[in-house]
Amino acid sequence: MTGSIHIQEGDACGLPFPDASFDAVIANSLIHHLRHRRLALREMIRVLRPGEVLFVRDSLPQADAAIIAGSLFRNARQSGRCIDRAGLPDPLSLDDARQLAAEVGLPVEWVRRCGPRHWLLSGLLAAGALQAGSCSRTV
Repeated sequence: MTGSIHIQEGDACGLPFPDASFDAVIANSLIHHLRHRRLALREMIRVLRPGEVLFVRDSLPQADAAIIAGSLFRNARQSGRCIDRAGLPDPLSLDDARQLAAEVGLPVEWVRRCGPRHWLLSGLLAAGALQAGSCSRTV
């Protein structure tokens, strides 16, 4: 795949690409880091070609999240980095992820649990209409 993949840094809420630029848009464990989730999801839809794949997978809220976050922030402080946990959004519940999908005009059926710790939003963006995709538990 040498020469086929190009990495370009950009803002998820203002992607530096023209409309309908990509055959697939994949976001894995990104949404829970964003303050403007609706805008980012709209951008993903904007750059996706009709008939192509949208695949967004993210974390569900977890009971052990506070323990994990505490450990990460302690390690960050020890290495001289400062992370403001209060400024970071929380992961979306399944219902919240479905609401997000509805807010940007995607079918809520596209959002489903995908394993014990994640939700998945996936489908094919058809010209003038949206078609549901499938969920693989091996993702």
